[in-house]
Amino acid sequence: MVQTMILCVLAFLLFKARVNEQYSLYLIPLGLIDVALWHPERKKLLYLTAAVTMLFLLVNNNFLIGFLAPIYPSAVQIDLSVSSMLGLYRYGAKLLLGTLFTVFNVLYLLRVMRSPRVPPISAEPLPSSALGASVTTNEPPAL
Repeated sequence: MVQTMILCVLAFLLFKARVNEQYSLYLIPLGLIDVALWHPERKKLLYLTAAVTMLFLLVNNNFLIGFLAPIYPSAVQIDLSVSSMLGLYRYGAKLLLGTLFTVFNVLYLLRVMRSPRVPPISAEPLPSSALGASVTTNEPPAL
């Protein structure tokens, strides 16, 4: 089910004309489950995707300066001046990070589609020998 959800999220991210930061964050928890349970070899790709997403968040929001406005009223002026100083560089960085995000999503999609099907987690209890307990018999304990 997690693999199917990852495929759906990746298809959404790849075929949507405009992807906001919050949409890109949907992939990270699903990817963490996938890496932790089944495919640890995808860890580097997941980290790269998360790093590009966070960098895009920082660049798109002017290094989060605007979020200081409720406690520091001059932050709005600082945000505007930073935006005017870094205008073209900021848009270039957003274009580069967006392209990297798309490339990483295509790679992740290819790896998910090429990986063998993940067996469902069984609800059957483990045998007692697998838990480290000794095998029990129906005989009463010796005194």
